[in-house]
Amino acid sequence: MRRAVRWTMIATLAGGTAMAPASARAADKSTREAEARFQEGLARVKNHDFEAARLSFAQAYTVLHRPQILWNLALAEEKTGHVVEALQHFRGVADDAGAGADRANAQRHVDALMALTGHIEVKAPPGAQVTVDGSTSLTAPLAAAIDVVPGRHVVDADVAVGPRSIPIEVAEGQVARVNFVPQETTAPPAPVAAPPQASPASAASVNAHGPEAPQDDRTAPADSSSGARLAMTASLGGAAVVAFGLGIYFGLHSRSEASSVNTFVGTYPSSYCSAPSATAGATCAQWNDAYQAQNRDAVISDVAYVTGGVLTAAAIATWFFWPRSSHGSGAWVLPEAGPSSAGLRGGASF
Repeated sequence: MRRAVRWTMIATLAGGTAMAPASARAADKSTREAEARFQEGLARVKNHDFEAARLSFAQAYTVLHRPQILWNLALAEEKTGHVVEALQHFRGVADDAGAGADRANAQRHVDALMALTGHIEVKAPPGAQVTVDGSTSLTAPLAAAIDVVPGRHVVDADVAVGPRSIPIEVAEGQVARVNFVPQETTAPPAPVAAPPQASPASAASVNAHGPEAPQDDRTAPADSSSGARLAMTASLGGAAVVAFGLGIYFGLHSRSEASSVNTFVGTYPSSYCSAPSATAGATCAQWNDAYQAQNRDAVISDVAYVTGGVLTAAAIATWFFWPRSSHGSGAWVLPEAGPSSAGLRGGASF
């Protein structure tokens, strides 16, 4: 969007010296050169050579720290795509009480440039030196977020414990957060509890000996057989419920992670993560983690559902086909195991 901008003319810069005595107007060489650079910058603006004007204004401002020069420097930086420098210099004008009417105009530029740049909030132990992409070092705690161009950046801090370098991807208008303080890091998620299982001793007892029955009688007591059948059916049914519960749990997690993956795919082009430098980084790593987690949780969910189905079928089969015995006529079949043999024992009574 085009924006009408006002370039401060040299009359504003030199107005404060017009009425000074002749002896006071004899500025030193550096001041005269700085004023010449400012005039040079204004001339270059008229010729639409904004990059050269930016350099001239920057040279002038290193000597003459005047808000009018800073205003023109920020405008030239905005015109030439140096959005981070322009944002910082417009802030300087907006915070300078001597800038007059330019303060309100500068604040409007600040608001617009905040949406075009990225911002990194850094938490680090007091006194730690923090750098972004190896540039200017700042001392923690930082009072404000660090302004950066959108893309991938690497934040470093000279901390004694924990990571000393953290890569991060920042989008336009986004405030990303980096934490070098160990005690404030997020705790890892608690592990999912394993489904309850029968103790080895009881399982071995059920599998090895079957329902309790007198060894010498060919007919098992009806109440003992029914109790064993009920216990086994309940155990298998309970395990099936746990399996289905795990299937639902991991299925929901897989859907949530699939939503994150779909959001990424809908936001970025297919070649986003294959491009070098800025387009590769933490965002693609997070997407890849979500994609891998989605597949893993989907597989776990499917396995849990299959296991639940098998256990349910086993519970039904146990209930209907568990060997029954009665004191009346009929046939019976019971599993039998001993120190040196195992098999089935059967008979009939009339």
